[in-house]
Amino acid sequence: MRVVGWPCQEAGFAVSKINGKNTNRPELTAALDYARPGDTLCVWKLDRFARSLIDLVTMVDTLRERGIGFKVLTGALANIDPDTADGRLMLQVVGAMAELSAA
Repeated sequence: MRVVGWPCQEAGFAVSKINGKNTNRPELTAALDYARPGDTLCVWKLDRFARSLIDLVTMVDTLRERGIGFKVLTGALANIDPDTADGRLMLQVVGAMAELSAA
């Protein structure tokens, strides 16, 4: 298993301070293109990954379809496995709360 981090200097991607609301995120695009089945995409904070709850669910589902894991390193989701039913529920609850607080 390789860990593909975003942002992750070790994997050759620049550290990005762009938040999830920005649609032009070249480092995320590069990390997603680089990731292969069996890899795990790690993000520092959930709000750095997705723009909305729909975006979050779509991106995590796309990763799962490609055989790529997903891991949030900090916050409420740090110990959650989004590949389980409980983990998906928590991911969506926390994502919905984050979207609500950003509104």
